[in-house]
Amino acid sequence: MKKIYRLDSDYINSEIDPIIDNLQKEIYHIVEDFMETLELIEFYQLPDGSYSKHDEGLNLAICILDDYEKEKFLIFINSIYDKNRYTIKDISESVLYGIHTEKDYLGVEEYVKKIFDNYLDIYLDQDTVLDKINIYGISSLNERDKKVLESIDI
Repeated sequence: MKKIYRLDSDYINSEIDPIIDNLQKEIYHIVEDFMETLELIEFYQLPDGSYSKHDEGLNLAICILDDYEKEKFLIFINSIYDKNRYTIKDISESVLYGIHTEKDYLGVEEYVKKIFDNYLDIYLDQDTVLDKINIYGISSLNERDKKVLESIDI
């Protein structure tokens, strides 16, 4: 099963560009080719707490990875970032339960919604919705959860 991760760093985009530009061409192409195979969005957190795809801010990414992709992703990230300047967090459960949504990303909601929807299309199932009810109550269900429950064959 793939999981969805959020990578937070304290790098601003103007710090990352020179690091990437200084990678050896061979390594750069390997990293670039791998990153293009991933379902990943990159954006920046601005000082006011909103997000942007283009403005100067702290570098963030959300990606969907299986265990092998995560291992390889971390190897590449560690070749670019100082390990002490970023965190990577599994947000799969909070996305599945509707706790972590695109509404948390003011300014880039449409990009985040796309990746979250792709993840939910694959991994939101009846068992997950029933677990959500057990944990958060029936009032926590959203329209998508209700459609999943309606699809149960009795």
